[in-house]
Amino acid sequence: MTVPDPNRVQVLIDSILPMDELVERGYTLAKLSGTIKRLSDDEQSLEEYAVAIAGDTHADAYDAAANHQDKLREEEYQSLVQRRDDAYIAKGYADEVGSKREDQLAELESESKNKPNSTVWVPITATLVLGASIATTLHDRIFFNVTDQLIAWSASGAIAVVVGVFVSWSLLGSVATSGQRTALNKGGLVAGILLSIGTAVLRVAEAHEFAENVFAGALTLIEISTVLALDWLGSGLRSDFQAWGKYFSEKVKRSALLETAKSDSRRRQQQIDEIAAAMLAHRQYIELRWIKHHKVKDIEIAAVKAILSGYHKGVAENRGRQLGVLVKIA
Repeated sequence: MTVPDPNRVQVLIDSILPMDELVERGYTLAKLSGTIKRLSDDEQSLEEYAVAIAGDTHADAYDAAANHQDKLREEEYQSLVQRRDDAYIAKGYADEVGSKREDQLAELESESKNKPNSTVWVPITATLVLGASIATTLHDRIFFNVTDQLIAWSASGAIAVVVGVFVSWSLLGSVATSGQRTALNKGGLVAGILLSIGTAVLRVAEAHEFAENVFAGALTLIEISTVLALDWLGSGLRSDFQAWGKYFSEKVKRSALLETAKSDSRRRQQQIDEIAAAMLAHRQYIELRWIKHHKVKDIEIAAVKAILSGYHKGVAENRGRQLGVLVKIA
């Protein structure tokens, strides 16, 4: 393996040793003894302890050829390398698929289609036309004997508006993506035509002059024409709605496919990150093994330095306390 640089070697040594524990042990010994000067016996015992601690960290050299456990670890590492390479290939494929699907969705969206809808003035106008014709017939043929004209016209108008709204809405307000008439469309068309015939009968039944018959026929033609016009507009709306339905379904499909590709790419990246973390842990393990085997003397020196620093700090505080001086040593 590549030998770590000196600064990293020191960092690894510090991570191997229980530095805080060593410093605390030296400091505690000085505080318990109360000594105000460094004692060689204390320092010697502390050095021996530190060397013993350093010796506990010793490890054999990493050798996959000679050590069975190291061989298993190395095989696992090589397996990680292969899995990482496979994951990179899979992620590259997922990204490529995602890029193509993104282009396909963008191409479809460039032909953006708004959801078709009839202008609000069409059903309003149709309702007014039908309402006026029906209200007149109802007033003259049904509510003619009501003495209060306000009530007569109000009742006639209310019924006419309800009928007009129903016919207009049933022909334009209910649209299927299949492009075919819905049951409500069929019902509205039949109801509109039958309603026109019914009002025509009411008008003709009370007509006594030729002009009245002509007027009745004209109103009937207006009503039937209005119903057929609504149906014709509804037919165009259904055709547009069918095209929009296909567009919207395709957009949903392509969006789902794109999200699937992105999700696959994220999953592959997560695998790569997890494998990279495992590979890094393996390399760090080998580094520590190398330090523990080749830097025994450096580890001992670091351990001794740590424990003596704690001891010297305690001695300095003892001396300062005796002299009445607060000594603060980091």
